[in-house]
Amino acid sequence: MIETTVGQLLEADDALKRLSNQVLPVKASYRIAKLLRTVQGEIATFNEQREKLIRAMGEETTVQGKPEIRVIEGRMPEFLKAITEIAGEPVKMENAEPLDLQILGDVPISALDIQKLGVLVTYGEDSK
Repeated sequence: MIETTVGQLLEADDALKRLSNQVLPVKASYRIAKLLRTVQGEIATFNEQREKLIRAMGEETTVQGKPEIRVIEGRMPEFLKAITEIAGEPVKMENAEPLDLQILGDVPISALDIQKLGVLVTYGEDSK
């Protein structure tokens, strides 16, 4: 099981996607695909709530000839407070295990991506 927050998953998403686009050993590819699916499910829920907030606190406008709903400027602090609260929500991913970076073999991964992945990854003895 992985315990984290919505905000940490949002931060990890791009790094996990970059990793999933690498040519990987089969086992690593499978584990990353499973982890990515779980993370993206949580992010989809966040995005649904964000869209509801935008509709509730926004107004329709036209941008480059296309209709769009944007948060009203006076409600932006309230919107940002709500988004920050959602980002801080704890998430327990019951069917997910951290990815042991050792299974990547020689596949390169940046230190910044490792930092962004946070609790989604371990290394060797850390995984026990």
